[in-house]
Amino acid sequence: MREILGKLARIVTVALAAVLAFRPIDDFDTWWHLAAGRWIAGHGAVPSTDTLSHTVRDHRWINLEWAYEVVIYLLHSLGGPVLLSVAAAVGFTLAVWLLLRLVQPHLGDAGGAILSLLVLLVMQDRFTVRPEMVSFPLLVGLLSVLEFARTREGRGLWLLVPLMVVWVNVHGLFIIGVFAILCALSGAWSRKLALWGLAAVLAVIVNPFGLSGVLLPVKLFTLIDKASPALQAIAEFRSLPLAEVRRRFRETAGELRGYLTVVPETRWVKNAEHQEYFFGETTEHYEEHTKELQAILEAVR
Repeated sequence: MREILGKLARIVTVALAAVLAFRPIDDFDTWWHLAAGRWIAGHGAVPSTDTLSHTVRDHRWINLEWAYEVVIYLLHSLGGPVLLSVAAAVGFTLAVWLLLRLVQPHLGDAGGAILSLLVLLVMQDRFTVRPEMVSFPLLVGLLSVLEFARTREGRGLWLLVPLMVVWVNVHGLFIIGVFAILCALSGAWSRKLALWGLAAVLAVIVNPFGLSGVLLPVKLFTLIDKASPALQAIAEFRSLPLAEVRRRFRETAGELRGYLTVVPETRWVKNAEHQEYFFGETTEHYEEHTKELQAILEAVR
């Protein structure tokens, strides 16, 4: 009876993960990732500058999510938003299933299911079509490789290398994998773990940006404090003067001008006194460029 209840608990946990993970696209960043994937697929290269920005197109862009963006762009081309939602559900459900397999030998069926449910409730807020749909299963997969090797004389440790190469090219959270490997090295040293663990850590250099890509997550940590000079130095985080916003509204023709007013302008437009001007100018722009707008909409259908 206990075995049946344990199996039922695992099934319920995985099923709940699938239900919670399958949801409509509700994150604006998804469309930005799709646009980046379309650009990369169309040009056959990873952009080195922020080509999708309306305000700082000449600034350097270290885009570690490039491979993820290409994949979701291809999936969207094949099956639209529904296929993206299915892919996200599969990724997050796989992460929960791997977590169950990882903790069940130590906590038992009931304990493993309870811990996995708690993790599920915490992480479900990130169940969106974002790079986390790949990072979560990669993280638990890496931990599973380390645990499997610990009990089987280092077997399978070579998998750490391809896991880290994939991870560094889909999400900046690869740095968590580096941390997990270093923790394993400090806790249970062995020749095989040292060889493949260090090889996996060094393998993160295999990305289009080399060492700059590896160091990007470390640099981003400085942005946590909004008072940080590093944060204030980023052009996209600075508001534009009203005169500059008006000039760009007048000179940007044939584009979805309201949509293109990204981070700097949105900080300005949140002011209630500016919203009337914003909507008036945007509406007037659409009226002046009806044909161009229709052409844009037709091109993306």
